[in-house]
Amino acid sequence: MVQQRVMAVFKPLLYTLLVANVFLFIREASPTKAIDEIGWLLLLAVFEWETRAGQAGRPVPRAALAVELGGYALALYAWAQYALTAEWLDLGNSTVWLALSALIVLDVVRPVPAGSAAFRRRLRWKLPLYLATLGFALAWGITGIWLDFWDALLWVLCFFIIEINIFRIETGPARRLASTP
Repeated sequence: MVQQRVMAVFKPLLYTLLVANVFLFIREASPTKAIDEIGWLLLLAVFEWETRAGQAGRPVPRAALAVELGGYALALYAWAQYALTAEWLDLGNSTVWLALSALIVLDVVRPVPAGSAAFRRRLRWKLPLYLATLGFALAWGITGIWLDFWDALLWVLCFFIIEINIFRIETGPARRLASTP
């Protein structure tokens, strides 16, 4: 019960900070980074909806799919711009987040029971990717690029919430689905 109360305060606070951060990026960062932020905000919103609204394992409604595809289009545009302008840290970070989002989509489309072999395999894939995102954040912090450092930490925390939502699915509905003949 305490955990639910903490999340009831933590999640809206974190998402509010993230939205403020996106506006800060629109105002202060390069156009590519602003586009990247907007794309990932769209993706995060869809992931939050899919993992909270009992949508796991169900077909994605057209509106949600349109938002998700729009988010990916913006993120991929930014990824290409990072490659063209040789922004290697941003390119690496973007690549890792795209890989993580593919695994999250897999979790949403094909949920698996917690503790299963598939669950452990997905965790083995995700853990190094999340560690890499923290490594990118650390690199920005060490080089004194504080806005990117702050941004990276916020995104890791926001996706941690998505992972908590996924874990709830994997310990609930996915476990029940797996036990049904």
